Parts: sequence; C-alpha cells; structure tokens
Amino acid sequence: MPPEQKEIQQFVDFRTKYKVPILMGESGENEDEWVKEFRELLDDNQIHWTFWPYKKMDNTRGPMNFYKPEGYDQFIKYADSDRSTFAQIRALKDSLEGISPEKVKAVLNQYVENSKFDNCYPNKGYLEALGFEY
Repeated sequence: MPPEQKEIQQFVDFRTKYKVPILMGESGENEDEWVKEFRELLDDNQIHWTFWPYKKMDNTRGPMNFYKPEGYDQFIKYADSDRSTFAQIRALKDSLEGISPEKVKAVLNQYVENSKFDNCYPNKGYLEALGFEY
C-alpha cells in the first residue's frame, strides 16, 4: 500500500487533540521509493521517525549492508534440517559434505566479522530515500 495521508490521519488527530508528540518507531523493509514517500509524508506531518534495520546481510532494504560469508547457505540448510534422530543426523552429515564443527565456527566467525561496522557498506538508494546525502 502506498503511503497516504489517510493512513496516518488518526495519529495526527490524536496528537492535535492531546497535544503530545508522536514518533513512528519502526519502519523499513521496503523499496527505496516507498521509504522515500513514507518519510516525506511523516516529515510533512512533523512526525518523528526511525527506520530499521540498520544493517542486513545481502539486502538493500536498510541503510547498511554486509556480505554473506562463504558457506553460509550450506550452514543454514543444515540448521534448518530435521535432526531429531541420530539416523537423520547421520544421513544429513553424509548429504552435506564439508559441514564440520570447524566449518560452522568459521562461517559464524566470518558472519560476525562481516557485520562489524567497518566491514559494512552503505545502500545509496535507501540513504537517499531517508533524505541523507550520499
């Protein structure tokens, strides 16, 4: 749904009636154009805002981004698999060659390293949609 005045009017009316500030506390996860239109609607109505998430992996729906570690998809496939019996664990181990405790540790350590601010990179379109110069 596109950002429209009618969608926020009840909050504007509440603010006026009770003479209180309002804050749009969580938004984000959308296309740059929608973010821009919503942010402008909030600004036009003098509504304070926060957009999230700050950073995501391989996703342009936030201000910052970071790279997916090598082996991450295989790790997730293993983590999402049914491991409720020893037979399933053995079968899974055979089907996911290379998933060892050392590999899991390496993937998770790389995830942490990649997500550090110094290793992130900005999403230009999202930042511009929020009104920041890039």
